[in-house]
Amino acid sequence: MSSFFNRAEESHGSPTQVIDVSKRPGEDPNRDVVKIQKRQLPYTADLSQNRAVRTGSGSVGSVNICNGSAVAVVVTLWDNTTAATTPIRVYRIAAGASTPENPDIEFFVGLYVSIDTPSALVQINLSLS
Repeated sequence: MSSFFNRAEESHGSPTQVIDVSKRPGEDPNRDVVKIQKRQLPYTADLSQNRAVRTGSGSVGSVNICNGSAVAVVVTLWDNTTAATTPIRVYRIAAGASTPENPDIEFFVGLYVSIDTPSALVQINLSLS
């Protein structure tokens, strides 16, 4: 029998039962689903000024912002290549504090990061896909 999948046929005194003996990576035949894993790419930057991180669509899997300055800062993530339109996430970080988060947010135009106090030393770690 020629088929897309490799198949083995068994007959035990009942109608022929066809068993699929091949499996694609990530396939779960018991639940009839294919599992998909998103690949996250790390992006680390010591930002002291605003920056376009990526152009095009993607998603942010995790965010860790460490504020190493003596003043509180506001860090904003924008779905754009500039600080325009509506922000997708705003973080208010106290002096000397950090804020780890796994927001799993999507952006479509690009990802732009702005800091309200440009002279402050802020380390931002992002996992992007």
